[in-house]
Amino acid sequence: MKSATGMIVASRNEIFQYLEDFSTWAVWHSELEGCILPHGVAFGSKGWLLTPGGKRRFTVVHVDYPNSLSLALKLPFASVILDSRLRQTRDMTETTIRARFVGPLGIIYSKRSQVRLQKLVDRTLDNLTRVAETGLFNGILEE
Repeated sequence: MKSATGMIVASRNEIFQYLEDFSTWAVWHSELEGCILPHGVAFGSKGWLLTPGGKRRFTVVHVDYPNSLSLALKLPFASVILDSRLRQTRDMTETTIRARFVGPLGIIYSKRSQVRLQKLVDRTLDNLTRVAETGLFNGILEE
């Protein structure tokens, strides 16, 4: 499993709003070209992440508003589970982004993609921090 944890100067609710608004993911996340989740954030909802490498099918596998959100991205004979966990402190939110492979070929994917997966969780946390602390459009203008 790969993970990144940081403190974001925003409330859990504010951060979770960015996580649940899939229509803006491509605006604040540098790895995505688009994101489609037709039925919104609910357990079992299915959608697509549009990446430079193509379309990736995913399913929402866990939602606990405003504490956590987990997605499963399908791969041949495995899945990548992406978790976001939020814990409110006094004036900040401890945010953890985790990624792990599961399924029959999960161990093979894990060995081949360790560095890439760590970069993904690091960039996700960095991008989420920037947008939560500066706002959606201010974060874009600063790039």
